[in-house]
Amino acid sequence: MVTRCTPDPGEAGDAAHRTDAPGGGEGADPTDLARAADAADPSYLGRAADAADPADLARVADAVDPTDAPGGGEGADLADPGALAAPADAADPTDDGEGERRATPAELPDDRQGEGILRVDVWSTVALTVASIAAAAVPGVFVFVSVPVALVLFLGGCIAFAWAYAVGVGRSRYEAVTLAGLFWPGVGVAPARPRRTLRLLLAVQVVVSVAAALARPFTPLAFGVLAPTLGLGLMALWSSRHGRFRPRPGAVRGEPRVADPPGTGQ
Repeated sequence: MVTRCTPDPGEAGDAAHRTDAPGGGEGADPTDLARAADAADPSYLGRAADAADPADLARVADAVDPTDAPGGGEGADLADPGALAAPADAADPTDDGEGERRATPAELPDDRQGEGILRVDVWSTVALTVASIAAAAVPGVFVFVSVPVALVLFLGGCIAFAWAYAVGVGRSRYEAVTLAGLFWPGVGVAPARPRRTLRLLLAVQVVVSVAAALARPFTPLAFGVLAPTLGLGLMALWSSRHGRFRPRPGAVRGEPRVADPPGTGQ
């Protein structure tokens, strides 16, 4: 005997309902549609967008920091101004503080140059000292010696000044000769020994002449204050002949210097 099983209409409807395409149609199960919608959940899309987090983008941008650009382009425009200005602001150990480069010891002239000028200055200072002391002690006798000595030294100083100026003008064609460096040689112009010797002799001449004039006021010993002109003139002469000055850009020794354009102030 064969028994026929007749499916329950309700169950058959449920099965057909579940086997319908989840993508649509009247038989689509709402739960299936919800699961399909979850696959495109905005929160899921948000998590995908988090993969490109702005912080991550910033880290990538830092890896190609525009301040690392060696030059040119937008990277150069965004470069750190402090980093660019650092080389220019770095203190130069050879700067003398007046905008001129100070010569290193190897670049300075030999300190034995100009020995003749130093010897003249030494012996002139000795003569002035002896004559001034003698005239201050016995003015009636030695005043006729100290005054001519002072006048001779003054005349010699004037000649040395003119000579130094002429030599300095000649050197200015190819070197940046300054008045301060010419008439008062500093660290970058003269070595230590001649520079200190010239300054010491000038100081002795000033002290001796002023002291003699004060010891015998209102006497011919006052002419002694003219004698330090020699010390200044010989200092300028040594600097003009043997001092070291910065070369002029583009100037060649022996060629005349091209005149500066009008209005440049040089």
